[in-house]
Amino acid sequence: MSKTPVREALKTLAGTGLVVMSQYKGVTVRMVDADMAREVYDVRLLLEPEALKRAVQRGASLDAARSALTRADAATDTAERSLANREFHRALYLPCGNPLLGRMLDEVRDQAALVSAVAWAASPSWEREAGEHREILRLALDGDADGAARALHSHIASFVQRAFPQAGLEQEGQE
Repeated sequence: MSKTPVREALKTLAGTGLVVMSQYKGVTVRMVDADMAREVYDVRLLLEPEALKRAVQRGASLDAARSALTRADAATDTAERSLANREFHRALYLPCGNPLLGRMLDEVRDQAALVSAVAWAASPSWEREAGEHREILRLALDGDADGAARALHSHIASFVQRAFPQAGLEQEGQE
């Protein structure tokens, strides 16, 4: 393979924030730390609950979220579970009716997955998160847009708080 496609692939990865390109050091995988977690999850906390709220208010189908939740429950390994988790969250925000909002959340998805992978390796919390996912989906399917958005906000905030307590995210909207 020539260098050009590899270089372009690395530029794409750098554009998503997964790798860091340095003129003298080359390319390195981005270090996951409390600062990165705070940046990524701060954006998610600002945007993702609002996107879900809008999806519920629009009466959007959440069948894809239900399907992703079923796949997560049936997953036999961390990779499957992680992909299903990403699909679940995406299925909640994508039908919000604002394609730009969906694309913005898609842009932080890979970085959030990197943070999650590091956190799950240190302290698996799948069972707790699966319960939170079921509650978020239940509220959304019941048409409770505000309740679903609050539950999602709490879910995202509590995850990063458990995984990176030094990240210092706001817990606004918590009961």
